[in-house]
Amino acid sequence: MTAPPTARGATSSSTVKARPPKAPDATPASKSVPPKAPAPASTSPATAPPVVPAPGATQAAALEQARLTLGKWIETQQIISRERNDWSQAKEILQGRVDLIGREVGVLTERIAQTQSAITESDQERATLTHRLDALKSTSGELDSAVAALEERIRTLLTKLPDPLAAKLLPLVERMPVGEAVSRISTAERFQNVLGILNELNRANSEITVSYEVRKLDDGS
Repeated sequence: MTAPPTARGATSSSTVKARPPKAPDATPASKSVPPKAPAPASTSPATAPPVVPAPGATQAAALEQARLTLGKWIETQQIISRERNDWSQAKEILQGRVDLIGREVGVLTERIAQTQSAITESDQERATLTHRLDALKSTSGELDSAVAALEERIRTLLTKLPDPLAAKLLPLVERMPVGEAVSRISTAERFQNVLGILNELNRANSEITVSYEVRKLDDGS
């Protein structure tokens, strides 16, 4: 639609801006707002700004730290090497002692085996000797009985011998033990004495002996 023509001097714009209303002369009564109190000052200490070291100082500290670390590493390696050498020497010494003790144990074991074998042989020999001793004791008892019987027969025979022969055998007869003297003379000595008497009797039986003697008659002449 075409707008109607306007009067001269009027603006061609049909839009009219509204003016804002004027503020009233007097403001209505309102509650007074107290002014805000200023914020209290902070009591915490102020943080200092970080100090950025100079590039040269950082490199020097790093080099010093590396030097210290390298020194500690070298010292540690030296200690490890020294301990390893000490352990190697101690190991050789201990191994030598172990070998020596092992050889000594072997020698002692061999000696123990030899000693046990010798003890076994000694036990066997002792058993044999004990058996023989028992047999000899039994035989000795039988010999004691035999020589005692021979001595008794010789004493009986002496009463029937001629006086010259009895006088000749008197020293041997006196050596025959009687009573407690039997235990002080060995069986061998007793047999030797009996054999001496029997030898003299056999000799007298095989010889003719002439002896002279003077005897009184019944009438005393």
